[in-house]
Amino acid sequence: MKKIIITTALAFLSTMLFCQQKTVMGKVITAKNEAVQYANIALVCNTDDKTIKGAVADSAGNFSISITTNGVYKLAITNAGFSSYTSTAFTIDSATTVINMPAIVLTEQFKTNKTVVVQAKKKFIEIQADKTVLNIENSVVAVGNSAFELIKKAPAVTVDKDDNLKLKGGIATIYVDGKPFYLSGEQLTQYLKNLQADAISKIEIIGNPSSKYDAAGLTGIINIRLKKNKQYGTNGSYTFGSGYGKYPKINSALSLNHRNKKINVFTDGSIGYSESFNKLTYNSIVDNSGVLTYQDRDNYWHPKTVWHSFKAGADFNVSKKTIIGFLIKGNGDHEKSITDNNTIFSNQNAQKLNSIITQKDNDEKTNSLSYNVNFKTEIDSLGSELIVDADYISFKRTAENYNYNSFINGNNTPYRNAYSFRNGSPADINIKTAKTDFTKVYNTTFKVETGAKYSAVENNNYLKVDSLNSSNAWVKDNNRTNTFIYKEKIAAVYFNFTKDWKKISLQMGVRVENTNYSGNSVTLNQVKDSNYTNLFPSAFLTYRQNEKNTWNASYSRRINRPSYQSLNPFIDFIDPYTQFEGNPNLKPSFTQSFEVKHSYNDFLYSTLSYSYTKAQSTNVILQDKVTGRVRNITANVGNSSYLSLNFSASVQPYKWWSIDNNVSFSGGNSQSNYPEYEFDQNYFGVDVSTEHSFTLPQKIKIQTSAYYSTPYRDGITKIRASYIVSAGVQKSLWKSKASIKINYNNIIGPSAYRAQYLSDNLNIKWINQWEGRRINISFNYKFGNANVKASRQRSSASQQERNRVNL
Repeated sequence: MKKIIITTALAFLSTMLFCQQKTVMGKVITAKNEAVQYANIALVCNTDDKTIKGAVADSAGNFSISITTNGVYKLAITNAGFSSYTSTAFTIDSATTVINMPAIVLTEQFKTNKTVVVQAKKKFIEIQADKTVLNIENSVVAVGNSAFELIKKAPAVTVDKDDNLKLKGGIATIYVDGKPFYLSGEQLTQYLKNLQADAISKIEIIGNPSSKYDAAGLTGIINIRLKKNKQYGTNGSYTFGSGYGKYPKINSALSLNHRNKKINVFTDGSIGYSESFNKLTYNSIVDNSGVLTYQDRDNYWHPKTVWHSFKAGADFNVSKKTIIGFLIKGNGDHEKSITDNNTIFSNQNAQKLNSIITQKDNDEKTNSLSYNVNFKTEIDSLGSELIVDADYISFKRTAENYNYNSFINGNNTPYRNAYSFRNGSPADINIKTAKTDFTKVYNTTFKVETGAKYSAVENNNYLKVDSLNSSNAWVKDNNRTNTFIYKEKIAAVYFNFTKDWKKISLQMGVRVENTNYSGNSVTLNQVKDSNYTNLFPSAFLTYRQNEKNTWNASYSRRINRPSYQSLNPFIDFIDPYTQFEGNPNLKPSFTQSFEVKHSYNDFLYSTLSYSYTKAQSTNVILQDKVTGRVRNITANVGNSSYLSLNFSASVQPYKWWSIDNNVSFSGGNSQSNYPEYEFDQNYFGVDVSTEHSFTLPQKIKIQTSAYYSTPYRDGITKIRASYIVSAGVQKSLWKSKASIKINYNNIIGPSAYRAQYLSDNLNIKWINQWEGRRINISFNYKFGNANVKASRQRSSASQQERNRVNL
């Protein structure tokens, strides 16, 4: 592959020299050093301003114009939302071959009329060369939704029965502001459900991350970008929202910001109350040598949650090129829930044998604090820079639940004494990270990136179980009490280089990561240690065929490390017939991903993706045919492959109506050689979505969205179709200082995961319903100084905000 790329590049350069063409090339960026996509470039004669030749910058902001005529020229550049730019004159003569223009900085254009600010309009879903972007800020369909619900609307994202977000067939890795979010499983899901749309700027779906990113995550990264205030002076905003489905919800947020040329101080906070439900219907058929037994379970979970979050920080411009930033951020929630469960056991004649009636009362509090310090300095005018970043994160959980179990026979009388127990499950997680990133820009066509990162994680989990004895006293159950301590250290270095030619851009890189972890089950006196080093290459190739057609090809290798708790060998009983157990022998999974993208005329985007995973890990369900008891264990089961073809198209039939459509075809094969959980299964599915935006008079905006996923297979699981239809309306008030948004989410039906687990040893129907259909209303008011300074006058500060990472 490397030889082919080098040979192709040399042949292309030789052709250029043979034709004796003179090439003007460069890159168009914002003052925040972000690429300006698809800017219009005109090569203009300096004497009469006549346009000689034109071009369009690519998605990375790069452009090139070839000409054979000598003369004195200048460049004229325009793009929607930016002020026009005209370069100084330059000469092309017989000795000229290539002119590399300095980085061209366009100024974002804001038209102010009595505090009314007009900016370029963004689509809700944008397909870019290296990622898919959901523009949440100012979207009507996003109102009242959480980050979890918004991510589900993204192309190719699905949800499994345990509320894990899946991308390209596997569980996605979540980032917040460019940094990995270290929680997983239930804790991660709870955070995403409490994170409201009002706090989010955009969500990025990165299918093939470069070597600059952590190698963790088999199927790519979902990066949540939080809102940032970039206005000079003192200003802020207040938001109030409410929603109702089956139960009420309410939230409120306040943001304050003060910025001048030397310092930016900011803070924001939010608080809310949410009440919801989850209804699980579980039907299992146990076949014991032809003798059938039925288990039918109805489970209703009703949580009530009060949550809060805050952020405070400051950026100091210690010089024109150097910034130091500090940030503290906190999140917390207090959840009280009641779960009612009724499990009925019947024989093959549908006669009731017995049942278990369970009530679980849960009281759980979680709190997290993160501290960040960030240093950035610009080394030269070309964009070379050094960034140093350090974080300390603390996560604490206290949880206690009471479980009451009654055992009833077929005659509806107790056949054994009631059994009650309580669980206390505190957790304490401490994370320390430090990283440095160095970028050296040699010219507009070549740059090198390198960096290093170190992280240390300590996760302490304690499970205390007490049983209620015949004297009505709580007694410690030593057989079910457990202490597990997990420690992990990861050291990484990476190297990337990017080279641009006239029509070709090449980025190649490699990341090396060393992982050292120890899992200590204090209760069982078992310690599992492991130390391994892996290499993660990546490559990206862009070919700009012409003004309308651009091709991108990419490759990356990634890793999925076992979650902390999945390595804990202890057995946790959910009820007398259901247990979860960890697996200290779990190994990491590795995935190789390939992706080819094509964009046509900023209208049609096509993506072909393929990935192959070795030693994939999944939740294995094992059922005892005699007792009917179910074991859940995470294990490396086998290999899998995934293939998808995605099309996205944006059209605008009228100035007031725009449409974004997406269709994705996916398929593949997954295998398992785990005893009593074997399968070799092919699968295929289709996802379709459409977003419509209508801009009406009187500053009214209407948005609608619809999503449909066909039935598909996932291992032994047959998953039924799912669909979502939502609509919203927005009205600007008081000279655009305020806005009110109303959203009706999931209009035509409840949100549900419906599946059947079918194999030689399992036959389980699983229906999981949650509160998806509801109406939300949000009111936002902006106050203070609404004047925005030109970004180029504070480029360091704006770049610092872009590069700041916080959790």
